[in-house]
Amino acid sequence: MKRNKTIAALTLLIALGAITVSCKKEQCVKHQKAQLTTVQVKDGGDDDEDPVIRGKVKKNSLEVDSAYVETMTYLTNLRVGAVYTDENGDFEQRVEKGVYYFKVTLPGYSTPYITDTVHVNNDIQVNITIN
Repeated sequence: MKRNKTIAALTLLIALGAITVSCKKEQCVKHQKAQLTTVQVKDGGDDDEDPVIRGKVKKNSLEVDSAYVETMTYLTNLRVGAVYTDENGDFEQRVEKGVYYFKVTLPGYSTPYITDTVHVNNDIQVNITIN
C-alpha cells in the first residue's frame, strides 16, 4: 500500500513538472553533426551479418581518448551499445540495420554532445567532430 502511494505521489510530481525526468534537448546538449563516409563492404561476406559502425571522435581537430560513445536508436531513443574511444579516438560498434544517433561524453564532462542521425545499412565510417 505504501509503495502504491509513493508511486502515485511521484507520478503526480512528474505530471506537475515539480520533478524533471529529462531536460529539453536544446537546453542540455550541444548539437554536433556527424560526417559520414562509407567503408567498402567485404566481398563474399554474409548478407545476414549486422553492419559495423567504425568511428572517430575529435575535438578541435585532435583525437579524443576515452570519450564515452553511446549508440542510440532514432525515434525510440533506446541505447543499443556504448563504448569508449581508444587512444586514437576510434570506436567500433556492431548494430542491426537501422537509423541511429550518437551521444558522446568527453572525459571530465557530464553533458553529452548529440549527433544527427545516421542511416546504417552496411558497414560505415563516422567522424564525430566537436568544436
